[in-house]
Amino acid sequence: MKRTIALILSALLIGSAGFAKDFPVADFGAKGDGKSDDGPAIQKAVHAALAEGAGSRVVFEQKPYRLDWRENVSYQISLAGAKEITLEGNGAVLVSHPRSNLISLTNCTGVSVKNFTVDYDPLPFTQGTITTLDAKKGWIDVRIQKGYTHPLEVYQSLGIKPPDKDWGVVFDPVARHRRWDVSMQFYMDGFERSPSGADTVRVMFSDESKRSLESLRAGDRYVITYKLGNSAANIQMTHSGECLLEDFTFHMAKYGMTFRVEKSEAQNIFRRVKIAFKPGSDRLIATPKDGFHCKGNRVGPLIEECYFEGLLDDSINISTCPSWIKEVISPGIYAVSRSEDAPLLAGDRLMALTPSRNECEEGLIVKSVKPYAKNPKWDLIELDRKIANPSINPTNNDFPGGKEKLNYTGLYNIDAAGANYIIRNCVFREQRRNAMLVRAHGGLIEGNTIDGVGGSGVYMTNEAGSFYEGPVPKDCIIRNNSIKNTQGTAIVIGSIRAADAKNIRITGNRIEGLSEPLIRAFSVSGLEISGNKFSLGPKTSADGVPWSLRNVFNEAISGNTKQ
Repeated sequence: MKRTIALILSALLIGSAGFAKDFPVADFGAKGDGKSDDGPAIQKAVHAALAEGAGSRVVFEQKPYRLDWRENVSYQISLAGAKEITLEGNGAVLVSHPRSNLISLTNCTGVSVKNFTVDYDPLPFTQGTITTLDAKKGWIDVRIQKGYTHPLEVYQSLGIKPPDKDWGVVFDPVARHRRWDVSMQFYMDGFERSPSGADTVRVMFSDESKRSLESLRAGDRYVITYKLGNSAANIQMTHSGECLLEDFTFHMAKYGMTFRVEKSEAQNIFRRVKIAFKPGSDRLIATPKDGFHCKGNRVGPLIEECYFEGLLDDSINISTCPSWIKEVISPGIYAVSRSEDAPLLAGDRLMALTPSRNECEEGLIVKSVKPYAKNPKWDLIELDRKIANPSINPTNNDFPGGKEKLNYTGLYNIDAAGANYIIRNCVFREQRRNAMLVRAHGGLIEGNTIDGVGGSGVYMTNEAGSFYEGPVPKDCIIRNNSIKNTQGTAIVIGSIRAADAKNIRITGNRIEGLSEPLIRAFSVSGLEISGNKFSLGPKTSADGVPWSLRNVFNEAISGNTKQ
């Protein structure tokens, strides 16, 4: 009997292996010499694997593969409708062009991307040292560091007009992080050649930032990122689930999210992903924007054993943006802008929020959704009940940004906001902003090490007035993390102009702060702070309280220690 079972299992293994096939990129013309454009050859190998089907592998060697910019090619490597396909890097280095996006997965299931390192040539940013400045006139002169490019020469060589509006970041004269004691960003009105020399650029600033220039000094370093193509993500995952990105390192990314994960209906796993400075380099950044930007997902990601440093924005953002009410057809029936992040489906739960009036209704249920005949960008939805006092967005601007939208009613799709995400055993080092900016329900944040980020370690609230990200956090756990030396409050929990955040547990963490409080909570119902070890830093008072609570109800605080 045992022999029979063994023969059957052996036959099954041999049969399943017969369906798998390797497609070495070298067989399709990829040279891997770091000079030739291997993009077309790699895409041919991908197409062959897609045609073969599940179990196929696109196989690279431990070589540098250059991916040059090609007009009308959105992504260098594109997979659509793939099932159980693997891109096996074997330590390959993908050297891409900053006008190009890198990898796209659309409507994919079970795709694996493993063992790659990414760099860009030319670099999509420059850095230098401030030599002189005039705060009243609103400019600084930056001498470009040797080995980096002059912004005007880059844009002119590519025939691209420099952006009229942009922002840059001031860095410490010595340490590899932004200057903590000045503004996080400085809004620029353009740049021109400086009379100080060919290697120097004069940067002009908007009225908004001129007031902050007095805090700068000669010797500070300055970073300017280049907008050479569109601002799409370096790696884009749309309507894809059960995918795995593993042992994947970014030493540089083009302007755009490093990873954007959207509209997933099943969990995606990101394991041992690194965003890190290139060894041996003196680069001040590793990516110009977010690490993981996760929007409108019906299941949140699993992000584990990852490493983050040198980012100019948040390492992880898990949230959704609203649809705006455009017309009230009748009580309970509305025309709404179609959300690019979180399309509505029958049965979805919604939260309606009008920030300027602090009016929030939870538990709305979508009964039906159909296209609205009057406008192809709108949907007609029926809810299980009417919204008490909706305020329509009468403008043609449905992008989730702008102060005027504080007056309009936004609908947040609770079922497409990244619920049940897991972030564990990751390391977050010096970067411009927050380690984790998370707004979804059911999150688990555990076992992470956060040291020296420019914002908060965990920032867990909704937002109103900028990108209107939401919803309001609920049923989340923050446990067994080590958080220290954050420039912002280590952990922030709350709700802004909406219903209370609910059922948040902060337990078993070790938190060392530069200033008090170490935990700030506001507008929370059901907050547990237990078993944490607090160490108050040099900017705190000896009798300082590690937490600040405002409008917090049903709190349970126990078993914490303070050093």
